[in-house]
Amino acid sequence: NVGPYVEAALISVLYQQFEDFELIVVDDASTDDSRQIVEMYAAMDPRIRVIALEQNTLGGAGIPSNLGIREARGTYLGFLDSDDVLARGAFAQMIDIAERTNADLVIGGFATFSDEDRVMSEAYDLPRAIGIPREKVISAATHPELLALSPVPWRKLYRLSFMDEFAIEYPEGDFFFEDNPLHWTVLALADRVVLTDGVVSTHRLGRDGQTMASTEYKKGAYANHFTSALSAILATEGKRREA
Repeated sequence: NVGPYVEAALISVLYQQFEDFELIVVDDASTDDSRQIVEMYAAMDPRIRVIALEQNTLGGAGIPSNLGIREARGTYLGFLDSDDVLARGAFAQMIDIAERTNADLVIGGFATFSDEDRVMSEAYDLPRAIGIPREKVISAATHPELLALSPVPWRKLYRLSFMDEFAIEYPEGDFFFEDNPLHWTVLALADRVVLTDGVVSTHRLGRDGQTMASTEYKKGAYANHFTSALSAILATEGKRREA
């Protein structure tokens, strides 16, 4: 239900400098005109694939995101919130870094804005990134500060073979803040992480219905997510030892 915003998000992807991509749009049973807007663009551009759900899924973005991950066929995987805007060079910049460094994960910079004043602000987690090397291959083992960065997926590029190797997905259930366990699990398993300051995404703040604005179930969700992330990591470590 992001009719007023989704067109700008779609256009920011379709007009990327890097053009060889597929755009998988998962519509989680919208009741406004979001689906009609998406289907109009899909009719004009064959790079768009629409997964149209007839019933709203439990929780937040977990189940719809996993449907998209399972359908992805490219070398790399990226995410975009339906009310955000990608920088025009986002794909080109992050893919270039991933190709040069053979990274499992590239973490880009981002900016924020609100509809009220349209003032662009720096990423809110910049103070946590002080001291982390840029444009160099690192990991959470060498730089645990990575774990304290904002867990959002829309500033990251994931190597799909890495995600498939460890069967990494969002946890699914009737809870929110699923970005956190995905962030922790990926960083716990990725040996090759590269951080860059280049702004790749502009994130809209303060929209009605936005998960970030909700705090009612935050502590309970975090407890669930610590457990799910730990379970995924322990299962993977067990497979590594068996191999």
